[in-house]
Amino acid sequence: MNNLLNYRVIEKCKVPIFLCTIFGFLLFFYAPLVLRGQCFYSSDQQFYFEPFSTFLGQSLRHWQLPLWNPYLHCGMPQIAVSSPGIFYPPNLLFAIFSYGRTSGYLMIFHQLLTLIGAYLLIKNLGWGNISAVCGALTCSFSGYMFSLTANYTLIETASWLPINLLLIRLIKQASNRSHLYYLAVLLSLTTFMLITAGRPEISLAVTTIMVAFVFLSSWPGSADNYLSKNPFWPLFAIGVGIALSMPLILPVCEWTMLSPRAKGMDLKYVFLWSANWYDLMSIIFAQPFGDLQKLGSPYLRLAASRSSHIPYLPSPLIGSVAFTLAIWGFSDRKWHGRKWVLTLLCLSLIFILGVNSYIIPKLLAFVPFANLFRYPIKVMIIPIYCLALAAARGMLNFINQSVNRKSFYATIILWGISLVIGLTFLLAGISHKPLPLWELSKYPHAQVLLGRSIILGALLGIVTLLFYRLVLCFQNNGSTVGARCTRPRADAIRLYGIRYWVGMYIQNFAIKILAQKHKFNPVLFALVVNALLLANLYIPALCFRSHTVNRNYYKHIPQLLLQIKEAERADAIHPYGSIPSRRLLSLYFEPVKMPKDYSYLANSSSSSDTLSYFQYCRDLLIPNTNMDWQQPETFGYEASETADFRNCVLDVIHKANSGEESDYYPLWKFCRASSTRWLATQIFNDQGQIPKLDPQMFKLTKENQKMNFRLYSLIDPVPRTYICKTWSWAADHQKIVQKITNSNFRFDPAQQAFIERLPSNDSSFTALLPDGYSLIAKGINQHSIKTKLDSAVFTQSGYIYSAKQLTNSVPSQAPILLKDEPEHISLSANLKKAGFLVLADQFYPGWSAHVDGLLAPIFRTNGLFRGVYLPAGGHLVQFDYEPQSLFYGFLFAGIALGIILCLVLLASKNLIWTTLKNMAGQT
Repeated sequence: MNNLLNYRVIEKCKVPIFLCTIFGFLLFFYAPLVLRGQCFYSSDQQFYFEPFSTFLGQSLRHWQLPLWNPYLHCGMPQIAVSSPGIFYPPNLLFAIFSYGRTSGYLMIFHQLLTLIGAYLLIKNLGWGNISAVCGALTCSFSGYMFSLTANYTLIETASWLPINLLLIRLIKQASNRSHLYYLAVLLSLTTFMLITAGRPEISLAVTTIMVAFVFLSSWPGSADNYLSKNPFWPLFAIGVGIALSMPLILPVCEWTMLSPRAKGMDLKYVFLWSANWYDLMSIIFAQPFGDLQKLGSPYLRLAASRSSHIPYLPSPLIGSVAFTLAIWGFSDRKWHGRKWVLTLLCLSLIFILGVNSYIIPKLLAFVPFANLFRYPIKVMIIPIYCLALAAARGMLNFINQSVNRKSFYATIILWGISLVIGLTFLLAGISHKPLPLWELSKYPHAQVLLGRSIILGALLGIVTLLFYRLVLCFQNNGSTVGARCTRPRADAIRLYGIRYWVGMYIQNFAIKILAQKHKFNPVLFALVVNALLLANLYIPALCFRSHTVNRNYYKHIPQLLLQIKEAERADAIHPYGSIPSRRLLSLYFEPVKMPKDYSYLANSSSSSDTLSYFQYCRDLLIPNTNMDWQQPETFGYEASETADFRNCVLDVIHKANSGEESDYYPLWKFCRASSTRWLATQIFNDQGQIPKLDPQMFKLTKENQKMNFRLYSLIDPVPRTYICKTWSWAADHQKIVQKITNSNFRFDPAQQAFIERLPSNDSSFTALLPDGYSLIAKGINQHSIKTKLDSAVFTQSGYIYSAKQLTNSVPSQAPILLKDEPEHISLSANLKKAGFLVLADQFYPGWSAHVDGLLAPIFRTNGLFRGVYLPAGGHLVQFDYEPQSLFYGFLFAGIALGIILCLVLLASKNLIWTTLKNMAGQT
């Protein structure tokens, strides 16, 4: 009786114990972050995620949605930055905890989510607990989940696939309407989480898989005997989840139409990170060239798609144990979904190869719109999930002793050949006689590392084979040795020799001992294989853990910022207008040239050279690190800039960095137009000494030889907002931008403004308009038309007043800043003559202007910035960012929330009715 009770307790507690164990492993792995407060710092963590996550957390801490970012690209729509998403609920943690701790919490949460979703999905398939554990471990402990910390939002997005597929199956299996409605609500919410996690490359692929899964499970010949074959409810729930995500989707789509991706990106840029031989090999063997997250590693050029760059995905490892089981799973003809999973695996592998495949470049060349997304290696999680599902099926065959014989022998051959290849590489490297294979022949030690990794992987695969061999030699009752473990035959002894005879007798002896103690059964060995799988994934992750640094790393004040503050204090006596120019334009990009004697000492888990380099990048205020110090940058890194703005900036920087043939006049014009005051360059780079900027346009403020940078200030900088003296109409937007980048066209943006007309159908507001301006004039003169400043009109409800009648005797003055917030700018201006007030912030849809409380049009000025027409006199001018895309997004989300509420009420109607009857005293 006690044994039965103990067995029942163990059965009830095994899942919680398993989850607690996995949580312990994850907590130990991320302990430097969640317990000691350390931070990731390499590559995109420093240049992208930390600045945006900190900005998001600060805004949410003040109960504000960060819709606009004033610190990059002369202002940009932060709401269009999908990653990290401002509507993704777990990102609220950035408002509570530090960046390092929040990163650790998010990683643990999403890996546990992947584990639970995969476990429940595989168990729902009827493959048993042990197979579910195998598949769940392969998914959640894969190298993709552990090593891709530099782009952790990819992990967040991918972690929702298993739970979504599970909910689709449960909807199809729902036994009553109440369960159906509850499950539909859950699927809508998880779809919302999937999309708002922020990586459209993954969410689009995952949503496509979900829809395909719905139709395949509804196919008349599908294997599962569902109670309902109707695909309506899963598709309806997915649609509601998409509608719920519209506050993110619509602003992102609005930006995409204006971004460099609108017409498709260059294929070379799209395929910059494509999977190569090393990435595919790393699926089975743990990081063959060791830790490649160190800058200067001699093997980066051998492994990375971009030579000498840290790999985008350090490790996609699932290990040789899982790969062996996956081969057995795919060979199981009783698995009816095998062909679909195998098809998805093949298609995803072809896609992640990118430029290294023949099909994908040809396909994208014919479909330019498909070039919206870049870096095919991001989708590596899809083949990992396919292999994990096949591994779970292989584990089921392991337990049932039903592994296909051909696949068993195929794995023997695979690991035997791998072992021979690994030994060959190892011996060739040790003897300093490297094999003549590509560039590997130049690196004997690389062949040693490669051989060692292959040998370890092959040995783990062979151990998995031996365990299955032991299972075959044991009968199901676990008490006697099966017929397969008989005495060695005489012909086998003659054929294979004494080694076969000794091996068979050792095997039989071990089986008899274990059988007598009732400790030998297939389930026990399946658990051992799962433990081996866990070790195969967890130990390499520990050995090649992502680098962290102490909690004060991001609080270190950059050297360039200190020089800017010092120069601003020295120049404080000079007037720069009511809104002084503070923007910085860096004329260098990562990678930069670090001085040899530069070092950064900190308590970290990384090599000093790598840490010193990234700290040096922060000292140079490489975008977007400037956001941590609220130092406005004219340009930015990987953000929501428009195509025109990006092309213009890159053009003027390229002309200024052309060596002896440098042309600084376009740079000067752009700095004047964009209210850029500071410019930073390096003194020398890999190509040698960098020429100084033209002293007639740029004043050298500071030259720091030790830090290898120069700081310039623009001579006579332009304030962020000013009243232009002369202006003219321009019909062609591109020609206006070219006037800035063209060296032969002479004009000062602060003295003369080029104004673009409003769209001919834009007459929906009461406006301040220049004299003679017609909103619906189709025959617009294509040539620039000079306009007199004193002939303006004020249009209000059809009444026209002469600007001269409104002129007062108060002298004109520069605009005075009253309030400067990301989404709201308020200023006052007093004009002696009518003219245009120019705000040197990026022109972008969603901004509205009010002059003295009346809605006024915003004109695109100088190609990239904003302008508002003002009559003579004193005025209060207000700019507000209220994007229509966000309004309609909330409208769709409100409808989706109403549908969800209705479903919850329908599902709970019996409970609600019973509760009301009890409250009324009825039985």
